[in-house]
Amino acid sequence: RSATKPTQPSGEFIFTYRNVLPVVFAVVLALFAAFQLLFPRIRVPISAWELALGSLFVLSGVALRLWCIRQIGGSARKTSKPKANRIISWGPYSLVRNPIYIANMGVVWGFTALVAGVWGLPAAVLLLWLWYDAVVRREETFLAASHPGDYAEYVRVARRWIPSLRYRRRPEDVPPYPFRRALKRERGHIIAVSIGAVAAAAFRILLAAF
Repeated sequence: RSATKPTQPSGEFIFTYRNVLPVVFAVVLALFAAFQLLFPRIRVPISAWELALGSLFVLSGVALRLWCIRQIGGSARKTSKPKANRIISWGPYSLVRNPIYIANMGVVWGFTALVAGVWGLPAAVLLLWLWYDAVVRREETFLAASHPGDYAEYVRVARRWIPSLRYRRRPEDVPPYPFRRALKRERGHIIAVSIGAVAAAAFRILLAAF
């Protein structure tokens, strides 16, 4: 008599591997940059405003992610399973329900603009939104089941992706996650972005030189 294998909730696989697509984008952009260096005919010229836009996306994404980490603490998002001790509904989470994923997308959009120009942005926007939207729907199923009342109220006042102007301060009884600890927790992300920024700058310098 065989035991019945439990069925995974819808979206479990994509939630578990939610950070795969940004890594894939990084590899694709690195390969595209290498091909531009090797084959001048496929080079994409980048204007000053595109460089500024890409840099703004990257810096804003990193800053927003750090702001999010200071609200949710050190471990809420570093899991392969959905996890939440309470509904965070203040700070950036009062403006929109998924600011940390918006931050991730902003960083990828920025590097896309720096390497491929604005012509690469539509594909990056669409693919990342579809990916993270599937991740978010898995999280929403978990949150609705684990915190039904609080989450229903949160959904009522904050949209999934489109920010509002309704801002809520952190409750006085909730201490902020220390900035230094947030930096330490995010050191891998910051190092990866820094390496990407140096590589993008070197890529642009090499294109201009050759």
